[in-house]
Amino acid sequence: MVGLGLVGLLAACGGGGPAAVLPSPPLDTLASKVTVQNVRVRAVPSGQPVTRYALDVFQGSGIRGGEIEVMVDFGGEVAVLAGRTVYWVVSDPDALFRVSMTLSGGTTDHRINLQPQAIDQTVGRRQGDVLVRLCLDTACTAPLSGASVVLPYDINVRDTYRLESEGTLQLKAPYAQAGNELTGRVLLPEAAERPSMSVNLRRVEGQALFFSNDPVIRLTTAADGQSFALRGEALRPGTYEAVLSVSGEAVLQGQRANIQKQFPIELKVAMPDDGRPLLQPQAIFLTGSYGQDSWPPFAINFTGNTWAQVSFWPLDARRYLVSRFVYLDAQGQPISPACEWLRGSVGSYEVTSGPLVREHQVQLSANACIQTQTRAVPPGRYWARVYLKPEGGEEIPEYLAVTLDVAPS
Repeated sequence: MVGLGLVGLLAACGGGGPAAVLPSPPLDTLASKVTVQNVRVRAVPSGQPVTRYALDVFQGSGIRGGEIEVMVDFGGEVAVLAGRTVYWVVSDPDALFRVSMTLSGGTTDHRINLQPQAIDQTVGRRQGDVLVRLCLDTACTAPLSGASVVLPYDINVRDTYRLESEGTLQLKAPYAQAGNELTGRVLLPEAAERPSMSVNLRRVEGQALFFSNDPVIRLTTAADGQSFALRGEALRPGTYEAVLSVSGEAVLQGQRANIQKQFPIELKVAMPDDGRPLLQPQAIFLTGSYGQDSWPPFAINFTGNTWAQVSFWPLDARRYLVSRFVYLDAQGQPISPACEWLRGSVGSYEVTSGPLVREHQVQLSANACIQTQTRAVPPGRYWARVYLKPEGGEEIPEYLAVTLDVAPS
């Protein structure tokens, strides 16, 4: 990589009448009459001389190394440069530096600064020379005499964490069910301590995900801190992009360094064929016990965890309603209870994430079934199912399972 920096135009002084126009000498002839002298290569801001640029760092450590300043003076027949442009030309094979420069109004203290950039991103060792020259053309076919500054470099960027199996961690799941479990192991660099891991959801089908109410991808880690398992638990169909983030500390050359790395995860949740709503296949547990008498006389309230809210996402644009409740006995057979203890409704909410834009929520609550001077729900366990239907359509066979535990007074 070659970087260019403009030193500036050197003004000529003169007077008197018109002068004859003479042919301009070749650039290399002019360049040979000017010498570059008093070259100073030093670190910024310490000012210490630099003869070699060396770094040994972890990938992604945030270390960029120190800035380097090259300062020179001009000598010789400087007047031949009148009206001409002098260029800094920097040959940087590994693109290690950004270039900035300071102009001088005279013949001294011309300065160029080499600012390291992102040298810790590519794992491996890089060795070579950065060559800095002053020339009368951008191709540097006419370098000023004595203008070359050679800066050797030796940069070693160490890998941080690796996985035993390389590539994207791929998970699959049928809709509304837990998918396959994927196991893996993180390999640690030398002198690294036990890391921490987390999963962060990034995108759904290529669009930024701003929030998610679902676990989506569950992570479990083993006691050794290196082995892990991933399982997809997404409710909605689509392609989910996430990362497994691994972070910790390691010791390098007697110094503690923070290290981290991210590994891509892809979860594909299959789209159902029949277009029915996606119901989360989990039991809903409600608990209650009799509270104080309330108005009207002999009415009794339930207290406890008597309320639940479960989300689902239709694959069509219709509005869904609670169709009916089916009450069951301990053997799972439908019964006609003395008290219909379950109430429910469906709310609809617009959301902005994921392939499905309308979220529905089934809101359920246990009812004490108040009857005059009678407690219609004695202590015990009760079961029910909640069925849904689209507005103006037929009831769907999927259901939500509900269990109610009533404690003694």
